[in-house]
Amino acid sequence: MPANIALALPLAGLLLAGGSAQAFMKCEDYPEGHPVRQGAYCQSQLPPKQGEGILSDLINLPSTIAKDAADAVRGKPGEAEGAKAEQAAEPDDGDAVAEEQAEAQPVDAEGAEAERRRLEELRREIERERRALEEERRRAGETQQQAEESRRVLEEARRLVEKVKRKAAEEAVRRMAPGKAFRELLSSGGEGPQMVVLSAGSFRMGCLSDDDDCDDNEKPAHEVRIAHHFAVSVYEVTFEEYDRFARASGTDLPDDEGWGRGRRPVINVSWEDAQAYAAWLSVQTGAEYRLLSEAEWEYAARAGRTTKYSWGDGIGSNRANCGGCGSRWDYERTAPVGSFEPNGFGLYDMHGHVLEWVADCWNDSYEGAP
Repeated sequence: MPANIALALPLAGLLLAGGSAQAFMKCEDYPEGHPVRQGAYCQSQLPPKQGEGILSDLINLPSTIAKDAADAVRGKPGEAEGAKAEQAAEPDDGDAVAEEQAEAQPVDAEGAEAERRRLEELRREIERERRALEEERRRAGETQQQAEESRRVLEEARRLVEKVKRKAAEEAVRRMAPGKAFRELLSSGGEGPQMVVLSAGSFRMGCLSDDDDCDDNEKPAHEVRIAHHFAVSVYEVTFEEYDRFARASGTDLPDDEGWGRGRRPVINVSWEDAQAYAAWLSVQTGAEYRLLSEAEWEYAARAGRTTKYSWGDGIGSNRANCGGCGSRWDYERTAPVGSFEPNGFGLYDMHGHVLEWVADCWNDSYEGAP
């Protein structure tokens, strides 16, 4: 039988047994209507009538192969065999494309699946990174809150320690005998200004004479009580002392007008500068340094006297640096601190010389003053 239909119409009479072959009559060798031919076996082996059966089995084959098979069934073995031989020699382009597509389709599906898995893994990695970042931010927030709380506690403790130290320093001053001089050590090295303890007491503040020398802002005279001991710097603050603060705090050095620095009183400083210097001393020593109130300053300047000056009512000669005071620096330049005699409290230059800042605001009179 032709080879091109061997798969569709196998030999019906070949039996393999024990490795040998035995021939039988073929079903088509029996005449039409013969009982053997009509039997179930031959009915199953005989080819279908022309145009039936085999064509329906070949419908899914490529068109050229289906045509050859149909031609063979219709009795054209020569053409079919030639066409098959040609097909075997030169595969149809359409079949090659179909085979490539059939082979490529699984590969593309596998690639798409691999890409999907890769993207899914990337998505999971991004999600892990996002969660890790959120956790890091959360921990950073907690750490920042803890740091803020720690700073707050430390600052509160620092203020408490400073308060205790200042109270202790004030108590130590109160226990000191009036007239006791001392210096406190600075944490940055060196010593602060020399101080002297003044006793508590009372005095009449303002202009006490009735002559024309009294200004309105010195009236009315009134009684003032200083309730506690307090310490006052023995000398006016010097350039040497102030320059140490200015360099430490990074502020400009004040101009000395060409008169010299060192032990001369510092000049050209504002009220804010003086306050900053006192605050710096407080930090450096742990005690509370501040400007004197106007009442404290006058109490210190009078040194227990009711006269115009701490030495009497007359200006005298060479007792202070001022116009007509009879000193070699009169109205010319500043003198080194301590160049004149101190007052009864052991304080220098409380008259004349340079203007001195106090803590109070200026008022045009003492009306209502405490």
